[in-house]
Amino acid sequence: MLVKLTRIQALLVLFTTCLGSLSSWFVYSIAATVEKQNVETSLYEIAYTQALEAQYLLDNVTGLLESYGALFSASEQVSRKEFAQFSQIMLRAQYNILAIQWAPKITEAERLLVEYNLKQEGYAPKGFFTTNSNASQTLKAPDQAVYFPVMYTEPLQPNKKAIGLELANRPYNEHAIRQSAMFRRIHATSPFSIVQDPDGPLATAIYFPVFQQHENHRTLDKNVFPPDNLKGFVIMLVKPERLLLNNLANRDHIHFVLSDVTRDTNKRIFPLVNDEPDGHLSYSFPLTLPGRTWQLDIHFTQTMPILWIPYLVLFAFSALTLVVLSAMVYSFYKTSVISDANEQLQRQKEVLQDLAMKDPLTGLVNRLSLQEQVSNLKLEPQQVTALCLLDLDNFKHINDRFGHQQGDKFLKQIASIISEHFEGIGITSRLGGDEFVFLLTDAQSHEQIGQLLQSLLTKIEHVCSCGEHTCDEHPVSASIGVVMTAGPIREFEQRLNQADNAMYMAKRNGKNRFYIISEV
Repeated sequence: MLVKLTRIQALLVLFTTCLGSLSSWFVYSIAATVEKQNVETSLYEIAYTQALEAQYLLDNVTGLLESYGALFSASEQVSRKEFAQFSQIMLRAQYNILAIQWAPKITEAERLLVEYNLKQEGYAPKGFFTTNSNASQTLKAPDQAVYFPVMYTEPLQPNKKAIGLELANRPYNEHAIRQSAMFRRIHATSPFSIVQDPDGPLATAIYFPVFQQHENHRTLDKNVFPPDNLKGFVIMLVKPERLLLNNLANRDHIHFVLSDVTRDTNKRIFPLVNDEPDGHLSYSFPLTLPGRTWQLDIHFTQTMPILWIPYLVLFAFSALTLVVLSAMVYSFYKTSVISDANEQLQRQKEVLQDLAMKDPLTGLVNRLSLQEQVSNLKLEPQQVTALCLLDLDNFKHINDRFGHQQGDKFLKQIASIISEHFEGIGITSRLGGDEFVFLLTDAQSHEQIGQLLQSLLTKIEHVCSCGEHTCDEHPVSASIGVVMTAGPIREFEQRLNQADNAMYMAKRNGKNRFYIISEV
C-alpha cells in the first residue's frame, strides 16, 4: 500500500532520518576518537616499559663489571686460571655478554718478556698487535712507553684472537681509557667493530679502572697519563643488538633502532641499514651508560584495529530511538572495555615503574627517576638549588670485614639517615654502590647548606663510630660534593659531574667533609 505524504510530512521524515543518522554517527565518532587516543596511550606505555627494561639491562651489565673490579682490587695478582674460574661463576647466566677481559699496564721494558710468555702459553703469536678502524686487518703494535694489552679473556674460545690486542692505540678506546683512568670511574666506548667478528654487529667496550690498594692519591691532571698507581682495566665487551633484542619484547609489530647520541653525535648502532617504517607511531627514549648516551627508538609497524561503525538501519520513525540508543550503548560498551584494559595496564605500569624507578636495596629513587624529577621541577630564575653527591669513605672495608650482607644493611641504615635528614626539603636518591645524591631546591645561603651538611656528616659519623659496623682501622665517614646554581637545571649530567669533582676535592682535603662549588 502506498502512502502519500504531504510535502511537510516528507520533509519531517527526511529531517528525522538525517538527524537520527547524524546523531548516531556523532556518538560513534566520539567513541572512536577516545578509543584511538587510548590505543595510542597503550602503545606508548608498552614502548616506555621496553625502554625501562633496556635501561635495567644496561645497569645490570655495569654492576657485574664492578664485581670483576673488586676481584682485581682485592688481589695483588690474579692468575689466568683464577680469572677463568671466577668468570665461570659470574657469567653462568650472562648470555648477553660477549667477553670480559683484563688488560694490565705493561711498560716498554716489560713488553718483550710479556710477549714471550704469551707465545709460550699459545697466545698472540705475533706479540702485541692493533687493528685498523674496522678491525679487518691486524698490525703490530708500535713502540710506546706504556701498553694495555688484553691478557685474559672469557669465554676463551670465541675470544682467543683478542689476546695480545693493544687497546690504547684504537681510536674508539683511547678517549674511554683516558677518561676512565683520570677520573676513576667506569667509562664506555662508542660502538665499533671487533677483531673477533669484524663483519658482525657493532660492540661497545666498558672500562673499569683498577688501582693499587695502598695508593689513595687521585690524579686530576689530564697531562699525567697513565697514573702511576693504575694497575690496568677490566673490560666488558657487549653487543648492544644482542643484549637488547634478546631480552626485549619479541613482537612482529615492534621495530627497534638504537643510536649513540653522546655529545650531539648520531651514530647508528643497530640496525646498520636505515629501514624504519614510515607512517606509524614511534617513540624515542634516552638510555645511559657510563660516559655514553644512547637513544632507543621504538616503531610500531602496525596499529591496533579500530572497529568500524555497524550499519545503522533506520526503517521507520518508531525505530529511530532504539537505533540511537543501541549505537550509544555499543559505543559506551567499547569505551568501558578499553577503560578496563587501560586500568589493568596502568596497574601493571605502576608496578613496573616502582621496580624501575626505585633502588631495590634502599627504596630511594634511582638515577633515572632522579633525572626525571629534576627535569620536571619548576624553578624560578633566582631560585637557588644545591645538588649534593655523597660518597662513603672506606666503605669497602665494611664489606671486607663484615661481608656484603652486612654492607647492604649498613647502606640501608645510611639511606634512612639521609632520607630523614632531608625529608620535606629535597629529593634523595641512590646512584649505586655507596654513592647518594640529594637535591635541595630552596638553598638560602652557603651557611644554611653548610649547617645542613655538617649536621648530616655528624649523624653519619656517629652511626659509623658507635654502631655494629665499627671499623677502627679504617673509620667510615662521608665526603660530600656540592654544586649551587640558580634557576632551572638544564644540564643535569654536567651538574652531577661537577658535584662528583667537588666530592673528590672533599676527599682530597681529608674526607669526612664537604666541598662547595657555587655558581651563584
